[in-house]
Amino acid sequence: MRSDALLRSRAFWLRDRISGFPLLTHIQDIAAQMEDSDLRQRRTTERLQALFQHATETTRFYQRFRGVSSLDLFPVVSKHALKENYAALFSDGYQRSALLKIATSGSYGTPLTFYLTPEKKLRQHAEVIYFGRWAGFDVGLRYALLSTAKAKPAWKRYLFNEVHLNPKRLDERWLSMVRRAIKRREVQILIGQSSALGALAQYCIVCGDAPEVFAVTGAIAFGETIPYSVRQSVEQAFGVHLLSRYAAQELGVLAHESPQTGKHLLNTASYVIEILDLKSDTPAAPGSLGRVVVTDLFSYAMPLIRYDTGDLAVLATECTGVGAVPMLERLEGRQLESIFAVDGTRISPFAIMGALRDLQQVFQYQFIQTGPVNYELRLVVQHPFAEAEIIRPRLLHLLGAAADLRLTYTDEIAPLPSGKRPCVLSYNQGTF
Repeated sequence: MRSDALLRSRAFWLRDRISGFPLLTHIQDIAAQMEDSDLRQRRTTERLQALFQHATETTRFYQRFRGVSSLDLFPVVSKHALKENYAALFSDGYQRSALLKIATSGSYGTPLTFYLTPEKKLRQHAEVIYFGRWAGFDVGLRYALLSTAKAKPAWKRYLFNEVHLNPKRLDERWLSMVRRAIKRREVQILIGQSSALGALAQYCIVCGDAPEVFAVTGAIAFGETIPYSVRQSVEQAFGVHLLSRYAAQELGVLAHESPQTGKHLLNTASYVIEILDLKSDTPAAPGSLGRVVVTDLFSYAMPLIRYDTGDLAVLATECTGVGAVPMLERLEGRQLESIFAVDGTRISPFAIMGALRDLQQVFQYQFIQTGPVNYELRLVVQHPFAEAEIIRPRLLHLLGAAADLRLTYTDEIAPLPSGKRPCVLSYNQGTF
């Protein structure tokens, strides 16, 4: 660790030590549970029962479940249901003025405001540090955060050694600025939305950069599904393996891609995560796509019990590691990213990405279903562009020959309100 990073690390942990090591205690708790399945089961049971008691005694929504001790007897709560019962879900054991306010973007249809206790926020911070270490991140290392989120105050950025780069416009001017910044400031870790990381990596490749001209030692993507082409570009440009962090603002780090398995290991130290059937609140069949439903063991201000995230995933049939940690075989992101062929067959977003993954002249793309047989592929390309005749037959093979497919060329892919640029979207059947 470089001297400036070491200094920041020592200052950071000194601050935690003065407070009684609250953050370190959370990190150690996560680490212990991820490595010991028996310990994880005991602590999960204890925390689940404590959450049940708190929720049923301090919220109007859950009071009718007082005495219930089995998770599957609680209702699944959708974002829509949460919004309808917002006041009833708030615990009367807290004053809102003493809590941390988190506003989600609503980029997938339902904007919401959540309140977190200081303890919950501390747990989120611990999750970021613990799982970030899988990609080589640690406190003190200089990292670039490619995010449209509001920047931290200058003193916090200095303490954390953070370089904040807002990818609101992924145009050549921004890419050139970021390329210079990560070189000049010797950034070691890249953290950001996969669309921004992919565009940056592709730009560096076109500029003729080799990994050796950068100081990058790790990269983490969040907020969007990672296309295979982005993984390839990041590895070619920076010489590192891009890992995926599956997280939600209102919850925390739900799962993180393992560098050993390439699959997302569930954060069972902080959450009970169920994969439920698409049409019923029962467990999805082994190997089948299901809804990601989360019980947050640290959500006391607004207890989130069986909260439907709106995401889809497939649970792996085997666990991994010393702690036998459950894994996701596949994470498909938002339900609203589901694409349907002209005959009504569901098409995995990964199939769309696979059809586009080896294109050499495409800097960025966004595939959108706009109607039952209507599709648009937005492209940011290198000119002259000669790959349109490759793209069209590949996509029509997936969607059906009767598909109305439009290719649109643009200088940039506009972000959603959250700042995300999902590579696959569906506006079909009023889902947006």
